[in-house]
Amino acid sequence: MDGIEIPQDVADAQGVPDDLDSAALGPYVFPSPTRRTNAAIVYLLAAAIPAFAALAGMSEGFWIITIAFVALAAIHRLAAHKLLVDQADRKSVG
Repeated sequence: MDGIEIPQDVADAQGVPDDLDSAALGPYVFPSPTRRTNAAIVYLLAAAIPAFAALAGMSEGFWIITIAFVALAAIHRLAAHKLLVDQADRKSVG
């Protein structure tokens, strides 16, 4: 068997979660990177707060915070592309 083998009685005594069991059979689904779009939306909404503060004349430093949030949103949005490799097309490692 590949991987680390932990005897079942030790795993039960230590409370090892089932998802760490290397002997477990079944498909593993990689999470989709498109979920990063949600983070991009949150960062854009967060950017609105310091932008309104800067427009209200509170401080010019709020523009820096706004730009940082917009940059984070752009990074997350650019990273939110669909995977071109299907789960069934994966290559085995090793």
